[in-house]
Order: sequence, then C-alpha cells, then structure tokens
Amino acid sequence: MTLKVVSRENPDTVEVPLGQVAVLTERAEVRERVAGLIKSLRGEKMRPWFDPHFYQCLPLVTANEHGLVVLLEHDLTVRWNGNPLDKAGVTFEQPTRDAGAVQIVRAYLGHGLLTIDNPWILRTPRGVNLFVGSPPNYFIDGIAWMSAVVESDHLRSDFTFNLRITRPNYDILIPAGTPIGYCLPFPKAAAAHNQVELMPEGETLERERLALRDFLKLRHGHLEGGIGRHYRKRVDVYGTPFREE
Repeated sequence: MTLKVVSRENPDTVEVPLGQVAVLTERAEVRERVAGLIKSLRGEKMRPWFDPHFYQCLPLVTANEHGLVVLLEHDLTVRWNGNPLDKAGVTFEQPTRDAGAVQIVRAYLGHGLLTIDNPWILRTPRGVNLFVGSPPNYFIDGIAWMSAVVESDHLRSDFTFNLRITRPNYDILIPAGTPIGYCLPFPKAAAAHNQVELMPEGETLERERLALRDFLKLRHGHLEGGIGRHYRKRVDVYGTPFREE
C-alpha cells in the first residue's frame, strides 16, 4: 500500500510571537470546542484544596500561574487490572460523551497507561520547547502524569497526553473540566546548560552560609509570630533587592 501525500510543496510558514503558544486546530469546525479545553494558568492563583496558609507561600502561588492546562472534555471513569503487560488491562467509561466530542481517550499501551488525543497542534516561538507533565498543584487520586519534552517550535503534528494509573483494581472518577494535561514553555538553551556543581569553598560560600543562618533565625522568628515576608517583597534577608536580569 502506498500512502498518498497531499502536497510535496507545503513549507512551514508559522511564526509564533515570543510569549505565546499558538493553537492550530485540525479542523475549522472544532475551534469552539477546542477553545473550551485549553486554559492559560496566568492569573490562576487559586487551587480548590488550598487553605489560606498556602497562599502565603509565593513560590507555590507563582507555580500555580505558569503554563497552560488541557481540560477533560467529559466525565471519565477508569480502572486498571494491575497487569503491566496486559494491553487491554485498562477499561474506561464516558457516559456523558456527546456526538460532538473532539477529545479521544484510548488505552492500548499496557502498564496502566491512559492516552488522551486532542485535535490540535501546539506551536511555540523559535527556540522554545514545551515541557509536558503534571499540572502545578492539581492532583488526581490514583493517577500520575507521564512527563515529556516536545520540540514544539517546529511541530506539524499533534501529540498525546499519557496518564498512568497507580491504584489498580479501583474505579477512578475523573470529572469533566479536570486538568489532564499540562504544558510549560521553556527556552531550549536553558536545558542545554543544566550542569550541577558544588560551589568551591572560600569567602563567597562562607558569606552565603552566614546569610542562610541569618535567614533561618528570621524564619524561626516568623513562626513565633515575628518578621515580614522578604521573598514577597523581593529583597534578601538583609533588605537588599533581588538582582533582576
């Protein structure tokens, strides 16, 4: 069987501005559906299970607002028999799925994996990849996300989200609207230089050790009802503003 290519002259002319992720739908008629399934996390500081104490932690709140999520289109109940080699070991039901649904759920890989197909392509600016993984501070009991890196700056096809069931022989309900996919853009160059080294002993390291000890004293004071929040004010333990690049 010979596959017929529609056109051999089809240059890639997509240009995505820096700071954006472009959504290219497979068909024009699914645009409205797709728009309801992809959500930027910018401004999404809240999480349903957070209590007020969590919002005092700026790193947690900042993580909540990074990247974009893909939402589950219809209620989904999944179950895995626990056999990693059984490619039919995952079963699922979507009782609310309607005739116009665009998201496809499949289970054919074994190992308790559930695959979500979506009718779009995500494109990023030149030199920017997508990290695909767990949505920040969203959790599904009995489900874990597979992680991947997608070279989305030149991607001309879709990719799937894969979830692994971690609690076998149990019915897991995932309600419609649950984040089931997550993408975080990051520069390719950043990943190329992730070397980890111990800082050499010397005066500079000793200064940082002193700063750490001073910070721990202030943290203890805060727990006893004391200090202000340096990190939120973007200053260090001595009140010096953070260096901004």
